[in-house]
Order: sequence, then structure tokens, then C-alpha cells
Amino acid sequence: YIPQENVRIALYRRLLQSRETAEVEQLASEMADRFGALPPDTKTLLDATTARILATALDIQNISISPEAVRVKGPAELLVALGAEKQRWIRESGAQWLHGPGGTAGLQDLNRIFKRYLTEKEDKATTTH
Repeated sequence: YIPQENVRIALYRRLLQSRETAEVEQLASEMADRFGALPPDTKTLLDATTARILATALDIQNISISPEAVRVKGPAELLVALGAEKQRWIRESGAQWLHGPGGTAGLQDLNRIFKRYLTEKEDKATTTH
């Protein structure tokens, strides 16, 4: 997708150093402008980076990504809330894991859920102060 190795490495570095989802969105826009439509693997990498950033804010301990499933390990309270969010995300019995659809669709779904949960958490904090 990005033929120049030095440019590709510089973009990967920027992606790895991203601490805000807005940085990932900006990088995706820049890549599309410079190199054309993002291929599926690049979209998955960007979605995984967004999930990493959001997971850090939510104290998620582990995210496992495969084409078949996305699994999330974190605080039980959070997983209950996330599991209630979407019928297709299932809390594995007796464990602090949430299991959902795999691949890019699963990551995008997870990112939407994470963003919604963070927004609700911020709203609650604002109304209690």
C-alpha cells in the first residue's frame, strides 16, 4: 500500500505513538489523501490501534483479535455493561472475558461500544459534580 519503506515506517511509528483516537483518524485521512483508498488490512490496523487507545482508558487488561472472534478481558462491571450493549457480545461464564464477532467488523463494533461507554461514564461524572 505504501511503497516507500521510510514513509511506511514513519507512519507506523506515528500510529504506535498515537494516544488519542483523533490522532488515528487524522492519520487515516492523511494516508487516504496521499496513497488512495485504505486496504482492508490497513483499516484493521487502524481499528486495532483505536481499540488499544480506548481500552487503556477503560482499564481493559487484554484484547485478543482474530478473524473468527474478538475477546476482551477487563473489569467485571465493564464487561456486564458491554455485554448488555450488544446481543452478539457474550460474557463467558465464570470469566472476566467478553467474546464477540471477529475481524474488522468486530473491532469496529467494539470501538463503538467503548466510545459509547466512555461517553456515558463522562456524562455521569459531570452530573455528579
